[in-house]
Amino acid sequence: MRLPSGVRKITDRLPDCLIVGGAVRDWLIGETPKDFDIEVHGVPYSDLVCILERIGKVDIVGKSFGVIKTFVDGEIYDVSIPVIRKADGTGFIHEPAPFLARELASARRDLTINSMGWDPKTKTLFDPFNGEADLKSRLLRHTSGAFVEDPLRVLRCMQFAARFNMVLHAETAVLCQELGDTAEFYKIAPKRITEEFNKFLLKGKFHGAGMATLKETGWAKFFPEIESLYGLEQEPAYRSEGDVVAHTGRSLDALKKSDAWKKANEKTRLTLATAVLCHNMGKACCGEGGHEVKCEAPTRSFMERIGTPNSIKDAVALLVTNQSGFYNGSGARYARQLAMELSPANPHAETPRISTTLRLLGVVVTAGGEGHMSAPGCNSKAVTDLLACAAEQGCLDGPVKPVLSGRDLRDEGIPPGEVFGAILKQSYGQQIDGDIKTKEDALTWLQQNKSRFVEESGLSHPILSKPDQSTPSVVSKQAGRRAQL
Repeated sequence: MRLPSGVRKITDRLPDCLIVGGAVRDWLIGETPKDFDIEVHGVPYSDLVCILERIGKVDIVGKSFGVIKTFVDGEIYDVSIPVIRKADGTGFIHEPAPFLARELASARRDLTINSMGWDPKTKTLFDPFNGEADLKSRLLRHTSGAFVEDPLRVLRCMQFAARFNMVLHAETAVLCQELGDTAEFYKIAPKRITEEFNKFLLKGKFHGAGMATLKETGWAKFFPEIESLYGLEQEPAYRSEGDVVAHTGRSLDALKKSDAWKKANEKTRLTLATAVLCHNMGKACCGEGGHEVKCEAPTRSFMERIGTPNSIKDAVALLVTNQSGFYNGSGARYARQLAMELSPANPHAETPRISTTLRLLGVVVTAGGEGHMSAPGCNSKAVTDLLACAAEQGCLDGPVKPVLSGRDLRDEGIPPGEVFGAILKQSYGQQIDGDIKTKEDALTWLQQNKSRFVEESGLSHPILSKPDQSTPSVVSKQAGRRAQL
């Protein structure tokens, strides 16, 4: 294993240490390791801090878990000593065990594939529980009875299965089911549940394997919105892949292969993956017909359950409830309407807030289409045609920009207030319908409807007349004073 210079600087100063965790696993499957964790033996915690302070900056926020974050050569590494969990009558405490034997320390790790270590001194693999063999066999097996000390490990099995296409060992499945029977799930901090689902959604490549593992552990019951989809059959002529869960897994896998996924940032990726995971949740209550509308309630419930960030909840809900948008209409007007539907907050503003976009909806619907085994890509033409139309209309990445602005109204002598907003909203509606295309169209429309606005608002006619151009405005007066200065 090739170690970064920062890792070498640390390990060269330590008498007995191992590279542990994901770096070893990734290296064995041919991937480039990214996160290097270092486990140190035979050195008390306080002494280890002193050694590391001579190498780089340290942060001891993880002291209760024996972890020291060490900053070397611009990178951060977790350096730790072994710890053991002990009951204290009210729960568990973590007790440092710097002289714990390597094998005993490895036995306290969750799975055999994570119990291996690379010895930087001897350049050999330390593998007391045959993790390398299990990795090759794609088998998730617990290392010891210590597995049950942290119930979160059940969800780790789910995300590891999805990332590496692995299956659960029968004895490990029994341990997971027993943890579920004792309601250990409810002891897990919500933030930790969020982290595991985010790894499942962002790092997974074989989501069907992950969802199968969730069912086998018996923990699907804690996520009823997903549990209701297992065994829910689909129309075999069009969806020969199996039940709704099988289709969802294939759709998520297709999403990860798309160009849109590869180009997206993490927030957009999480939005897309969550939407694809939830896109068929409505079928549990109404089958095939109209399930899109029924998707919102279970989708929002599920997002609350797994701690989806508030910043993407509305976008996900809009994506799952508008899946049929590519089949309900066509043409320029329809594209403009749908783009506004996807960004409903204050659509008549000069800079409307973007909730989600037609471009992202196209990605979700395309992934769903690719999830059909018997007819992959069955919806590609409808998606392509409407997206091309949206691009021409300038609404692919958000609603069309209003041509009439608040400044235009002020220039026409219309004071800010309720009528101000009403005019902008009506103008924008005319623009969406295609009756207004340019600024000139909007100003003509405004002049033609001034009387109506006066009558509806109760304002007097003089207020709605244009300002006297011979009288300098407040803005022009201020500009003049600045020029004099």
